[in-house]
Amino acid sequence: MRQPSILDVLRAVREVGPTHPEVRAWWYAPGQRVRLQGVLAGEEARDALEVVIETDGDGADLPRIAGDLADRLRRGRVAVRRHRGNAEERQLYRLLSRGKPVTLAESAPGDAGPRGGG
Repeated sequence: MRQPSILDVLRAVREVGPTHPEVRAWWYAPGQRVRLQGVLAGEEARDALEVVIETDGDGADLPRIAGDLADRLRRGRVAVRRHRGNAEERQLYRLLSRGKPVTLAESAPGDAGPRGGG
């Protein structure tokens, strides 16, 4: 099944975002196509689209958010996970923010900033 475009994901996040005020920032994690230890990245997740969120607390219902996004995208599974801050392993693309994203505050002075491309 073809992955939705980043514009499709942005539209879905804009529709779903207001119903999840606990989410401070929404990020798009593009699929990886590089083999890692003989397995294509994403095969374990069955090519689920990945959306990363930042919240002020632990109150976000990740499965519900994933379901809301999947309902709007209507193209396969959506996986939602929390942002890993400076431990992010790959480039993310910020889709929507409310105020200042949490990860920016996590950067040390003189640090190049968090991975996230935002």
